[in-house]
Amino acid sequence: MSNYKQLVKSLANALSPAGLAVSQPFPVQRYNNDPACSPYPLPTFDRSHSTLAILVYNSKSIWDPFIAYLAQDPASRLEGTSNPLDDYAAKTIESALLNTVPSKTQYLIRYPHNTGKEFVHFQRLCHLSGTAYRNPNCFLCVHPIHGPWMALRAVIVLDMDGPSPDEAFEEPTNPYPEGDEAVRERCSKLQQEVDVDAAPIAVALNRRWHELVEIRDLVGGFLGDRVGIHRYDELQLNYHYSKEKKYLREAVGQLNERQN
Repeated sequence: MSNYKQLVKSLANALSPAGLAVSQPFPVQRYNNDPACSPYPLPTFDRSHSTLAILVYNSKSIWDPFIAYLAQDPASRLEGTSNPLDDYAAKTIESALLNTVPSKTQYLIRYPHNTGKEFVHFQRLCHLSGTAYRNPNCFLCVHPIHGPWMALRAVIVLDMDGPSPDEAFEEPTNPYPEGDEAVRERCSKLQQEVDVDAAPIAVALNRRWHELVEIRDLVGGFLGDRVGIHRYDELQLNYHYSKEKKYLREAVGQLNERQN
């Protein structure tokens, strides 16, 4: 097994208990050479042919270990930070890297909240890495197993050779093309509502987050009877869209009750 494959396997094993998963390894150059991504290049550590990159994401399974993490020290981990979930993901990823990457190997991490020169086109990267299909109708990444019930957490770039950019990377296909017309109609209706709202776009969308959930449900229509396995539960869904800590407090309280 090549060095990068063993490293990716070790990293996946380290992240899995925390509810995080990794993509298949891919070369940074594949991302950098894409027309949509080339304005936001990732570093290559001066490797001209292939530089190893790994996408980290989560499905519904992040929720329980995340709430357990908060319950261990709610004053600091919940109340003492503006974004507990981002902090949890970053700390978990950084700890896993310290324990799996050889000490002499340089690496860097980019997060979705990075801006300026550190901005990354994460949705396109997700598609190029083969992880999930980027649906252009609603700008959601749709995983073949989890559907749209996933979130992108980080991309890791390491100073080591990755797969050759010349290798054939099978791009994800739309797992539910028959739902596209309904998705387009729903997105168009939402856009019309936002256009006539005097509030800034982010505020206007936040007011209508339940409509965003409806779109997500449409995109995930192919899950069928499996939707309950992958769709976020109520508290996770409420927090995902609102970022209100009251949902985290409720989840921590429920966990404490079960443990007492």
